[in-house]
Amino acid sequence: MFFGVLKYYNDQYDPGLISIRELLELLINVIENAPAQIKKLANTAIVEVATCIIDKARCARIKQEEVKVILDSLTSPCTASRVSALQVR
Repeated sequence: MFFGVLKYYNDQYDPGLISIRELLELLINVIENAPAQIKKLANTAIVEVATCIIDKARCARIKQEEVKVILDSLTSPCTASRVSALQVR
């Protein structure tokens, strides 16, 4: 019984089920609302995710909806969110 519940939980919350757009939105939300130490971690994560999807290692191609999320964060009232967007190369 326990392992069945655990498998359901793992399947339901598998990080592979979240789209890159949703992941970027989540990280930007964390940057805008979390304490400073968490913001630093989210900033590092958003730069890493964006670097991966910009096709440097041909691991993926960035989609228009993902670019829009990053560009929209440039208009955020939160300075940390804007700085994170500018760090994406």
